[in-house]
Amino acid sequence: METLKMYVSLMLLVLGVSGGDTAVVCSPHPSDVVFILDSSSSIWPKEFVRQLEFVENVTKTFDIGLRENQTRVGIITYSHKLQIALFLKDSRNKSDVISAIRGVPHLTGGTSTAKALWAVKSRMLLRENGGRDDVKKTVVVITDGMSHNSNATKMAAEGLKDLGVTIFAVGVGKDAQETELQNIASDPVEDHVFQVPCFQSLKTIQERLSIQACSDSLVPEESPQSDSNGVLDGCGGKPADVYFLLDSSSSIRQSDNIKQLEFVKDVVTMFDIGENKTRIGISTFSHKYHQEFNFQSYYNKDDLLRAIDKVSYLRGGTDTASALRHIRREVFTPNVSRGNVARILVVITDGYSRSPRSTAAEAALLHQMGVNVFAVGVTQDVDIKELEQIASQPMEDVQSFMFNVSNFDALKTIKNVLAIRTCHVVDFESACQKGDDTDVIFLLDVSSLGSTLSYSITDRINSAISYSITDRINSAISNSRVKTEVHYGIMVSNCPDTEDKQLSSLETVTELAPRRSRFAGLVKKARLTGFSLQNGARPTARRVLFTFIDSELSPEAEIEIEMARDIGIDFIFAIVDDVIDTARVEPYVTGERQILKYDTRQSGKFEQVLGGMLCDGM
Repeated sequence: METLKMYVSLMLLVLGVSGGDTAVVCSPHPSDVVFILDSSSSIWPKEFVRQLEFVENVTKTFDIGLRENQTRVGIITYSHKLQIALFLKDSRNKSDVISAIRGVPHLTGGTSTAKALWAVKSRMLLRENGGRDDVKKTVVVITDGMSHNSNATKMAAEGLKDLGVTIFAVGVGKDAQETELQNIASDPVEDHVFQVPCFQSLKTIQERLSIQACSDSLVPEESPQSDSNGVLDGCGGKPADVYFLLDSSSSIRQSDNIKQLEFVKDVVTMFDIGENKTRIGISTFSHKYHQEFNFQSYYNKDDLLRAIDKVSYLRGGTDTASALRHIRREVFTPNVSRGNVARILVVITDGYSRSPRSTAAEAALLHQMGVNVFAVGVTQDVDIKELEQIASQPMEDVQSFMFNVSNFDALKTIKNVLAIRTCHVVDFESACQKGDDTDVIFLLDVSSLGSTLSYSITDRINSAISYSITDRINSAISNSRVKTEVHYGIMVSNCPDTEDKQLSSLETVTELAPRRSRFAGLVKKARLTGFSLQNGARPTARRVLFTFIDSELSPEAEIEIEMARDIGIDFIFAIVDDVIDTARVEPYVTGERQILKYDTRQSGKFEQVLGGMLCDGM
């Protein structure tokens, strides 16, 4: 690491990164970088501008854009309220980001740092807002004073760190508390905490912060977990039919075509190849179409790799629509592709198709057949809109299925990511192929749990949905062979600022504002109105109340539970920190799986268990 930092330092000095210079340092190593900027009343307008100048100068050291190998920047400002000034999905280029920074308003007010940190996790890093699963995530927090709630701030920061986010904490002035900065920052704190006496002094740490942030992003990304043969653990042994459709038009030089084939070999090597495991096929296209070999051709990996080396180079135009039509009619048919495995198509192209409208139509037909299509665009000449149309878009999440790299050499930067995402499709489709449609209502009695714990529970539900369930269910829903679909809602004890969320599919849970209520009353409300048709329930779906309890059930609550069960509502109990004996709720469930332990001290496990339950339809 020290050698790496020295190298980056040298590059910064050689390229002259200081003040307003626009040198690019981290371009080969993409990140999602979020700046959280203190906008409270204790910061004078002139100082707030200096804070923006500091952020602008640090930002200039990144290669900014929406390609897979570029860095995306997000900006959140906060006082007692919060504003997202720039989503990651909106950082199209460096000039757009700089314009957004210069236009950030000064909010004034208190200092709710926790709220800003929660917003990174619950809003900024979501895929629909531009967040990516497989890149380094960095947050830079700038503050000039103590937050409203130090414990909540620490908890929010820990939640981000648990997701692998690296946090830098920058304290300005004498009122910035070192202990809180250390609670916010990642370890080791000496590398991630910065303190300066005033906003004018921010420029003195500009270069150091740039070096450290860049160094962190330059750390080699975690290699995919694999066995001794290099096969990905995530989908090793799980069957799939994976087909590659390779652009072989004249715009691709023969040397680039070789790089394309090397990329395919690198990805294929990570699969467990076999007749009853993963099978591979390849076709090439220009203005004509040529099938190189099909799923039945090679069941031995060494033979398969040798066959890839011999793939032909066609030359000619780019008739993508015709190639996709051949794939639909000749490859993913019942007599060729297996019907009980994940079916995946990887399309690589370097330019516009001859007929974009026909290409979009053919891609849509493949999506309807349940084929998961990954679209890989190479060079800046590709049509991004066309890539989006080719790629699968489960629940409008096209980013997981689309890649764009600057040249054929850069293909190697996405090989691991493509293989991992392909394995996710294999894994999640395998997990989600059976089960009944289910309507789930999460029920939280805030008056008993408390607002802090309720916020935490809600956030962990969102994490399970955003980072696990979205992948699993989206992959499943996009496949016409899968019948399981889970809708969910939430009920909390009466909140003056928040309405109950009706049943719908895959939306995040709203914030909570506690007010006195009782668990029995909540169960009654769920029984009478929660699963009604006007609130989004489906008449044929299984109905489940997912309840969180941290105290003994009252007699009134037991009566309401029995009445709900009498009309077909099933219960799942999440017992908080073992505060009651599980035997007290066993009479109201049909199996051990319906009683969970919710440990406030251990993150990750609950999300994993909940993800699996939702995937299976509860």
